[in-house]
Amino acid sequence: MSGISSEPHAGSASAYPGVSVIIPTRNRKRFLTRAIDSVLSQNYAKIEIIVIDDASTDGTEELIRNYGSKVRYFYQKINRGPSAARNFAVAQSCYPFLAFLDSDDYWAPHRLRTLMDVWNSLEDGFGIVANDISLFDDNDRHFEPKRLNPLSEGEITGKQLIIRNRFAPSAAIMSREAFDHCRGYDDTLMASEDRDLWIRASKNYRIHFNNTPLTFMRKHPANISKEADRMQKSILSMLWKSYRGQIVPRYRIGVWLKALSFGLFVIACLNNYERRPLRAWSFLTISCIVWPIHGETRTELNEPALFRLRMYYHFFKISLQGEPS
Repeated sequence: MSGISSEPHAGSASAYPGVSVIIPTRNRKRFLTRAIDSVLSQNYAKIEIIVIDDASTDGTEELIRNYGSKVRYFYQKINRGPSAARNFAVAQSCYPFLAFLDSDDYWAPHRLRTLMDVWNSLEDGFGIVANDISLFDDNDRHFEPKRLNPLSEGEITGKQLIIRNRFAPSAAIMSREAFDHCRGYDDTLMASEDRDLWIRASKNYRIHFNNTPLTFMRKHPANISKEADRMQKSILSMLWKSYRGQIVPRYRIGVWLKALSFGLFVIACLNNYERRPLRAWSFLTISCIVWPIHGETRTELNEPALFRLRMYYHFFKISLQGEPS
């Protein structure tokens, strides 16, 4: 579990180990060019780009052909989901570090070098280095995520990840050693698979967070993270799996109830987004029953005081508009 060799230092390309960039995609041809070009624009020498196409039907393969040998392309005839796609791509990779990039996101041109310089400065034992994000929409308008208490530079623990996710897959670099130790992504999860991997990695490896926004994450209606039913199943499965794995000891019941409560709150919000008020109200009420009072809402959850009571009011306004047929 060692860091990067410090000889020679960051000025020479030979100082940096290779990074395999894994880009899973499915019918995202209109976004994919920007993602790939952002990797090709990195001021970092040792990169391989692997695009794993999860049964696209929009002409993605024709687009990738334009890149020639700059991109390694693999096509899966059956849609197996993002976890299986990433695992397959990693198995084809040849470098000791893995950087994941969703096909609708992109990177700042100095991202890889910045994070690998950070990794170079860390002591042994780290398996993941991640960075902050900036958001943008389909009209290319950039905006910052809502932050009441932005994460500071430093180490992130398994407990923090169990309470809520701290960074997206497009914002993480993971050592191949740590990935293999965790046996990769859980392909039974169709959402929250990234958070599950970070949590499992935290049991044996340390995680460092850099608070510079080096990843640009697209927010649009097709985001998988807004599919309420899929997210519900995956969030609850991920938390149960973490509990069984004792990432945090089971006797720390407060941590687990707090994590479950916030997970139910997220599920409630997703149902509200999909205009299903009865389900939204139900999950929000269960969240309050499981853990009635959240204390350190700003630091732990990035939410204001009494955030669930505020959400009741918001849900009430939405429910007056009726549930879609």
